[in-house]
Amino acid sequence: MTHSPDTDPMAALEARVVELESRLAWADDTLSTLGAEIARQQKAIEALRADEKVQTEAIETAVKAGI
Repeated sequence: MTHSPDTDPMAALEARVVELESRLAWADDTLSTLGAEIARQQKAIEALRADEKVQTEAIETAVKAGI
């Protein structure tokens, strides 16, 4: 018995696998992009915290000196 591509179970399964592989590749890429962005933002947060600490120490020093 010959099946058309629309009714061939193996063709349908192969198409489904291809679609799932495509979705997985997109999800992997998205996850990688998000991970890189989170790492970038974490570094920015750490830099801001360091700047805040320096500014806080400068203010405390100025207050103690009566400036």
